[in-house]
Amino acid sequence: MNSWRGFVSRTLGAAGVVLACAGLPGDHARHASANHVQSASSVERASLSVTLSNADGARARLYVSAPEGTHLEAERAVREGVTTFEDAPVGRAWLVIDAPGKARHTQEIVLDPGPNTANVSVLAGRALDVLVVEESGAPARGAWVQSASDGAMPVRARTDETGHAHLEGLLLQMTHVEASIAGVAEGDAWAAPGANELRLHVRAMGRVRVRVTAADGTPAPGASVDVVGTRLWPMRTTLTQKEGRVDVRGLRAGMFWVRAHLGASISAVVSVDLKAGDEPELNLAMIAGTLIDVACTDEQGAAVRDAALTLTPEGLSLFPEEAHTDARGAARMGPFLPGNISISANTGGYVPAMMSMQVEPAMAQKRVRVVMQRGGRVRVVVQDSAHRGIAGARIELVGRNEQGVPYTRGSERTVFQGALFERQARPASFFPVGDLGVVPGPVPAITQSLQTIDRVANAGSSLSAITDREGVLMLDAVPVGEVRARVFHPDYSEGMSAPQQVAARGTAALWVELHRGGTVQGRLVDAAGRAAPGYEIRLVGEGMQSRTSDEAGQFEFRNVSARAVFTVQDPAEPTHGLLRSEVDVPEGKSTSIVLTLPEQGAPLHVRVLDMSGRPIAMA
Repeated sequence: MNSWRGFVSRTLGAAGVVLACAGLPGDHARHASANHVQSASSVERASLSVTLSNADGARARLYVSAPEGTHLEAERAVREGVTTFEDAPVGRAWLVIDAPGKARHTQEIVLDPGPNTANVSVLAGRALDVLVVEESGAPARGAWVQSASDGAMPVRARTDETGHAHLEGLLLQMTHVEASIAGVAEGDAWAAPGANELRLHVRAMGRVRVRVTAADGTPAPGASVDVVGTRLWPMRTTLTQKEGRVDVRGLRAGMFWVRAHLGASISAVVSVDLKAGDEPELNLAMIAGTLIDVACTDEQGAAVRDAALTLTPEGLSLFPEEAHTDARGAARMGPFLPGNISISANTGGYVPAMMSMQVEPAMAQKRVRVVMQRGGRVRVVVQDSAHRGIAGARIELVGRNEQGVPYTRGSERTVFQGALFERQARPASFFPVGDLGVVPGPVPAITQSLQTIDRVANAGSSLSAITDREGVLMLDAVPVGEVRARVFHPDYSEGMSAPQQVAARGTAALWVELHRGGTVQGRLVDAAGRAAPGYEIRLVGEGMQSRTSDEAGQFEFRNVSARAVFTVQDPAEPTHGLLRSEVDVPEGKSTSIVLTLPEQGAPLHVRVLDMSGRPIAMA
């Protein structure tokens, strides 16, 4: 991982599916049952017919997104290229297909009420035999081995007595493989596109010995020790035992930041660059901190209850403090060290508020008031070219507030952020074992609880993750100013509304027409005209869709907008683009293209023009 920020970004981007569904096949996923919070009779139902054109012996799994989390709805065998899922809930879902000799296929779909169809063509795949060995050269028995080469659902297996594991369903490209022995050792390696064997070394994980003292220098048993790192997020916490000591074990190599606090006392943040097998000792000395009493009100001074508060020391912090306001709109947070503190408040029905304050030295307590405004509402209507409502569309608002500050807001993101806040407000604990604090495995899953969604949706908000069956979505607490709606749907090209003005406590109407787009069927060849398998082809500007060329060099994109831009990435260096091509795609029709890779070592000439065709120097 290149940076803390990159780590957090990747973690958030994957949490919605990977954390809930990781481990197919081989793990036991949670099935839909009568124990779900909402019964089948209270939810609109749908059916899905899947047609698979080029794989025998395939099995299909359907995962659905529900308020209580993502779960495995059903699993079916594909017979004669067809299978059907009956009585599935309406809404977002993921179709996962595994077939012998093929790469795992993961496809996001939106199930509308009644019958739905999905036509799937899977790519050629490969199997990989992985040998996992310890630092001593001995085979690593019982290690988990996984690869997420399809970018969504990782393929997993466990090593046998000889340290071997067999992974199937990998793409024909550079493949990243990870291995771990829970809390003991870990390692990773890359497999070349043509390789069918891989040797992977795991190295011992480290631990940090922490000793915490009070302001008078005496040991501080019962103090909270918070730990976060480039490979440990969100924050974990544990308590010091006798003599103010605790050991944090099972840590992966990387940068870690540690602090301690007890009552109104807090230590400075200490960093440690942990190498595999290291056992450094940290001494954390606490001093008197400042407790902050926050009062959250509306413009008339009325209390705003259950607002999510985040207090962040000095801008971007590794340890943000988070809490909810009580019935009086109040919350006590801290302690904090002297310095600048940023405060943000967010709740349904109100525009998110931000402010900053200064904590002075020797200040035991400070009071601050945060004022929240109601804002306006936005009604988004999404229709097709025949003016029929489109259900299941995802909305993102793009606008500028009264001060001209740009912002983006998605309904689905709002719900996820609420669930994420719930997760961070109650940080995971290390399990104490005697005097030790043991890391209980990987990053814990973030679940979207019904309580979290209700909290976000109430207070006058009719927030929903997607458009309803009429193609309508209401969004509340939109900042006053100019706003547009960007619309995404897996069966249509991306759409954008015209701008509208949002007034305080008013309602703005936005209308978006989506088009089916066209299909691009392509073939990638090298400079000699031979098929080029295993290359990543990206569709730029369509949510960064990508495909991998199969053994014949072929690939396909559906629902492509009128003007498409394709790039081809180097399998050995995924960040290195080999070529770029623009294609005109008629709506509702199929277009065939052939992309030719440049000769090895040939330069790629790029010319940058403005909208009027004039060259731009120094780009």
